[in-house]
Amino acid sequence: MMNASNVKFSGSKRAPQSDFRVGTAQEAIVSQVKSDGTKRIGTWNVRTLLKDGKIENLKIEMEKMKLDILGISEMRWASTGDFWTDEFRVIYSGSEEGPTGRNGVGIVLTKKMGLRVTGYVQHSDRIILVKMDTKPNSTVIIQVYMPTTNAVDEEIERMYEDLNNLIDQTKAEDNLIVMGDMNATVGEEREGTIVGQYGLGDRNERGRRLIEFCARNKLVISNTHFKHHKRRRYTWKAPGDVRRAQIDYIMVRERFKNQVKNSRSYPSADIESDHNLVIMHCELKYKKLTKRKPKPIDMSMLKDPIKRREYTRKTDSIAETSNENLSNTIEDQWTEMKKGILDAAETVLKKDNTIERRKPWISEEVLELIHERRKYKTISDEEGQRTYRRLRNEINRKCKRDKELNDICEEINNELNADNLDKAYGMVKQFFGEAKKKSSGIQNEIGQLVYEEKEIAKRWKEYLEKLYGDSNMNENTLETEDQTDENNKGEDITIEEFVKAMSEMKSRKAPGLDEVPAELLTNCGEKAKAMMYKIITNIYETGIVPSDFTKCLIIPIPKKARAQTCDQYRTLSLTSHASKILTRIILRRIETLIDNSLTDDQFGFRRGIGTREAILTLRQVIEKRNRKGIATFMSFVDLEKAFDNVNWDLMFELLKRIGISFRDRRIIHSLYKNEVGVIRCGDTEEEAVIKKGVRQGCSLSPYLFNLYVQEAINKIREECQVGINIE
Repeated sequence: MMNASNVKFSGSKRAPQSDFRVGTAQEAIVSQVKSDGTKRIGTWNVRTLLKDGKIENLKIEMEKMKLDILGISEMRWASTGDFWTDEFRVIYSGSEEGPTGRNGVGIVLTKKMGLRVTGYVQHSDRIILVKMDTKPNSTVIIQVYMPTTNAVDEEIERMYEDLNNLIDQTKAEDNLIVMGDMNATVGEEREGTIVGQYGLGDRNERGRRLIEFCARNKLVISNTHFKHHKRRRYTWKAPGDVRRAQIDYIMVRERFKNQVKNSRSYPSADIESDHNLVIMHCELKYKKLTKRKPKPIDMSMLKDPIKRREYTRKTDSIAETSNENLSNTIEDQWTEMKKGILDAAETVLKKDNTIERRKPWISEEVLELIHERRKYKTISDEEGQRTYRRLRNEINRKCKRDKELNDICEEINNELNADNLDKAYGMVKQFFGEAKKKSSGIQNEIGQLVYEEKEIAKRWKEYLEKLYGDSNMNENTLETEDQTDENNKGEDITIEEFVKAMSEMKSRKAPGLDEVPAELLTNCGEKAKAMMYKIITNIYETGIVPSDFTKCLIIPIPKKARAQTCDQYRTLSLTSHASKILTRIILRRIETLIDNSLTDDQFGFRRGIGTREAILTLRQVIEKRNRKGIATFMSFVDLEKAFDNVNWDLMFELLKRIGISFRDRRIIHSLYKNEVGVIRCGDTEEEAVIKKGVRQGCSLSPYLFNLYVQEAINKIREECQVGINIE
């Protein structure tokens, strides 16, 4: 057992006596003054953040208390989320089922800490985990909201089982911090290194269970190890202030206990809750950020004729310089073209980040009232409490006013009516927070939960290569140009085809890995477009495709809340817009040949007919047979992951069979043979090699799929001579 240090006076401050460290309090103070790595981590049961203005109230208190990280219990927000509001990042986990407005946990981080989040797990409405990139070890924070004393023991045990399972997923070297409203009293009796002598009250049964949990996971309860007056130890007071208790705790791994400089409650912090804020001062150092910086381009500026002309001139100027020194390889030609376009955009369409963001939801008047109310929280006489209640009611009343919200919504609506969608969306993000679509953890192949970005990306690579990797394209799938009849080689791409393909490009679509939006291509100058045309024709004539054209950015989108396995996600692929110029030209050449090879059985992805016509035909057949008293039996086949299971060898054989020219087939072959899916999780990327299936997001894919399905229909007709002939 460690010896308690003596209290020594140093200047005008008195350092807290601590069970954690031997040595003088003078040394503790010097350590705090010299270190620039001291962070303030807090936990607080706020009772609710559902009320208007409460999130602003919370941010004010975080700034006043100089908090870097704050764990929240009883947020009472529904579902899960991750967004920024001003300079704070909010990651939360609420209830998915049952009544809204209950339980809920979250972690609020300052900008510096929020940018260092490497992963998180929104486990339930009572447990959330966030991992951060700190040195020398990563820091894992688990915020907990335990059931109240009215809960049955089975519910408490389930909670501890979930907590233990989650902690077991962390690494032994992680700096683990578990905190929250534990609804347990460990009391003032020392318990080894787990509980210090500066707790509060008498230990109860739930307190003993908490100590067992700490012993299993080698945790110490920090806010029982520092000598403070009892008014700085209690964390909750009963209605009417008839009883005060310590039930909120911050626990750290025993091996990291020396990082803790102080830990206590702060009754002065005010958010209209019966719980006090608990803060731990500890040594945490940042790792240097290596975040990817998005291109600072404002596409809405292209709507301004002056800016559009300036961008056009800039691209032409860059194209002239590039044409003089145009590289021999197609890869370098495209790289120079891409760089020129992005450089021109960054110069002319640079975002203005100097606009001051307004405070959402709350007026200056209410902010002043919150500051005023804070002064009366700790005044216990009748007059002080009466003033506190009056201010509280006034704040609640004024926060419910909807004038500012109505003004904001009206402004957004005006932008929508003017078709300024980009500006309207930007205002929505500005006033209501910007959501961050990040993974909340995923299970690896053996069922273990991983939540760090690099581990999640690695898991997605394994999953995608297993899904798309059990087939290899035959080397002889495509013949050489010398083996091809001269009449079937394919005609050169004309400037008319190029211009038409450019005109068909859609705006406001997310770019691929090359980060070149369609608008930057379509608004290029004539000289830049001529350079792009030359690159496209070179690609077609040689069959060599730039790597940007064969790579797609894969975005996983959960099918349900708290998805934790890869098959519970659907994937969205973002391909290069420049590659779509080429594929659009190829499509116009081959669509008629493919469509003519299809029978009337096919209703998907066809001009003039669709599923509605198929349903109408089927209904008419059934009605006629019913009138004649003939029974009808139907068989429905669900082709699981049909688009993902197309065999490339057969697909290219079919393309050749229906008479697609050699060069058209060669371009398609090059796009598929070198296809790579890039999974990006935060700033981590992994590449998965794709070996089957049609390319998602490619205009050719529906037609290639129809051709493939037609072969299956032909086989069925050969093998099966039953059914109703409706021709």
